[in-house]
Amino acid sequence: MPERRYQGAGELARDIQRYLNGEAIEARPATSLYQLRQFARRNRALVISLVAIMVVLAAATTVSVAFALREAAARHQTQAVADFQGQMLSDIDPQAMGLKLRADLLAKSRAAAGRSGHTPEEIDTRVKELEGLVAGIDLTGLALTALDENVFQRALSAIDAQFADQPLIKAQLLQTLASTLRDLGLLEAATQPQKETLEIRRHVLGDEHSDTLTSINFMGDLLLHQGKLAEAEPSIREAMETRRRTLGAEHPATLASMHTLAVLFHNQGKLAEAERLYRQALDRRRRQLGDEHPATLDSMHDLARLLQEQNRLSEAEPYFREALERYRRVLGDEHPRTLTAVNDVGFLLQAQGKLEEAEAYHREALDARRRILGNEHADTLTSVNSVGFVLHARDRLTEAAEYYLEAMETRRRVLGDEHPDTLISINNMGGLLKDQGKLSDAEPLYLEALATRRRVLGEGHPDTIGSVNNMGWLFEAQGKLAEAEPLYRQALETRRRVLGEEHPETLVSIGNLSSLLQTRGRATEAAALLASAEPAARRVFAGSNAVRLGRFLTLLGRERVSAAEFDAAEANLSEAYTILSDAQGATDRHRADVLRCLVELYDARHAAEPEKGHDQQAAEWRARLAERQTSTRPTE
Repeated sequence: MPERRYQGAGELARDIQRYLNGEAIEARPATSLYQLRQFARRNRALVISLVAIMVVLAAATTVSVAFALREAAARHQTQAVADFQGQMLSDIDPQAMGLKLRADLLAKSRAAAGRSGHTPEEIDTRVKELEGLVAGIDLTGLALTALDENVFQRALSAIDAQFADQPLIKAQLLQTLASTLRDLGLLEAATQPQKETLEIRRHVLGDEHSDTLTSINFMGDLLLHQGKLAEAEPSIREAMETRRRTLGAEHPATLASMHTLAVLFHNQGKLAEAERLYRQALDRRRRQLGDEHPATLDSMHDLARLLQEQNRLSEAEPYFREALERYRRVLGDEHPRTLTAVNDVGFLLQAQGKLEEAEAYHREALDARRRILGNEHADTLTSVNSVGFVLHARDRLTEAAEYYLEAMETRRRVLGDEHPDTLISINNMGGLLKDQGKLSDAEPLYLEALATRRRVLGEGHPDTIGSVNNMGWLFEAQGKLAEAEPLYRQALETRRRVLGEEHPETLVSIGNLSSLLQTRGRATEAAALLASAEPAARRVFAGSNAVRLGRFLTLLGRERVSAAEFDAAEANLSEAYTILSDAQGATDRHRADVLRCLVELYDARHAAEPEKGHDQQAAEWRARLAERQTSTRPTE
């Protein structure tokens, strides 16, 4: 488990307030870089080699790129240099560079300490101290920064200078560079070479040439990764439609475009259209490429993600499991695609209520992604957010806040304020603050997420509906009941239309609205609304969704108590208690809620029927509630 940055809730609260005020946070005293600087002041000879190693690493790689380009151009081996450059770029491994940097630093530091006349024991002590400090530095990210500034940008200049009169070779090199930058998570740096490649190929080769179509598809995919969904769609559609017409419906390139369009629809919230294309791409890729081709596994994995989002967990699980098993075997445990599958199996387990297992998968993905991709790669930030999400679900709110804050701040800086992933982080941070009772701090984050999602994703997108629901949730917590009700009704109506009557989020909206109606004194209306959804809830929340069924029945029972429907309430709450007592993934808060409702039930029955001894039942449930609260109270 990573070392925590905060020593108490007070420190975290102060940093969150600084963030909300637009001030620099102070969650980084005594960071590894800070400690390394202090160490360097005390041991200048021991660490001065770090700078030399970085310079040599960057300079050597830069010189090799420029030298290869100049020499090959001089020999007029234009195709050979394009192939060489493509191979060289594809072989770049920032993780290996970071590991080499670390090993060289420690080796040279040991040698420098030896030359300074220290004893072997003193050398070991100093090198071990340095080793501990270096362990906390994102050397993969450092290598990526050095590559971007000293290699990729200079390679781009060299390509422009050496191949200005050979546009197709220039385009080939630029496409390789753009693809490499995108794969490394340097999305903005990839934009210009990708645009230039596409312009050259359209002009020289025409719109229907296979190379042009490759660049069109890459352009759409890059915009998709940047979260620019509306801008991505024309390129993705053009690539697929032209490939289908010129290459055929089952050509691998056509299937690649079909899969990319499915991903776009998925991100746009067009789930039925996305599922149709995912299934077509998967069936055809199995037939054309085989069950273990990485492209086939991509279709399998992304279909599973879609099914999970629709709460079709039993359908999603075999796809997830097969994809992960084959990714591990075909690509290895630390390939970026494998790690994406690991993280998503964590989400599946979380949806099934298996929170401890889910956390282990999320942490496996995060640890590997930090090491391989660096701390600021979009995939790493997804894992940071995922760990925060599962900690939030486990009611470990202070720990969750650390991960949420890291993901939100870094996504704002790296991806921008309007990227869908950034908006997820903003929304999650708002939800956490709300759960901590910091309602005034949560409000600006919820408002920002809602306004930006409306503008970027549209009113009907599932994420936008979620933000509408969350604003109602916040207003209810603030006691603004009249303002909350229209938001809950809007969220419910839109979810019914977009997601369907039996989608889990639709049932959540029914629960939210009914709870609000009960609070507003309309208990009979609230109970009737929730009771009408009970058959759907029993179907949707069956099996691995038992926790959600238990929570639904708790809410229904509570509202039936308020409506004086005591027999029905007793049946609901007794069933909820049985479910939540045994269900994996049920939290102490869930169990306390149902116990509290049972106390309220028998108190109300005793008031209505004092002669029937319900006060004894109330006392028994009150004792169980007190026992649970005592056993779960944190110690000092």
